[in-house]
Amino acid sequence: MYGSYSDPWAQVVVMLLAFVGAIVVLSIIAYVLGSLGLMKMFQKSGVEGWKAWVPFLSAYELFKLVWDVKFFGIMVGVGVLASVLGQGDNIILSIFSFLFGVAGLILSIVQAQLTAKAYGKGTGFAVGLFFVPFIMYLVLGFGDAKYQGNKYEHEIFGMKINF
Repeated sequence: MYGSYSDPWAQVVVMLLAFVGAIVVLSIIAYVLGSLGLMKMFQKSGVEGWKAWVPFLSAYELFKLVWDVKFFGIMVGVGVLASVLGQGDNIILSIFSFLFGVAGLILSIVQAQLTAKAYGKGTGFAVGLFFVPFIMYLVLGFGDAKYQGNKYEHEIFGMKINF
């Protein structure tokens, strides 16, 4: 019978729709929790809380608080280049896309480390920020962490960096 749940393809479609629906709901929950935590973090640091709810603006403000704004541009550029170069079937462009993806991953790790440092937390907390930022933002925002200022001093993980 076409259109009934005894049809195997109908069952697959229903399962896929349920899976996509669950992913959408979980994504919305993560966004709300992360934005709520960021709002409280921003308020602790003197930034208007509403900026946490605007996607690119919240990332820009976070970079401004814990790092340097030029790295926000680099991060966006790396993401765009990785996406654009990954299109098509040219192996050289695919390799560059992969390398830009790795660069974006490294920048995300450094940004998590600097965020933890700016709020007086250590490397273990930075690992949490990297893997589950929406939870860790809540801990920073609603916990006893105090914003201690931008700790970016051209030194990351003990390495001197000059730009």
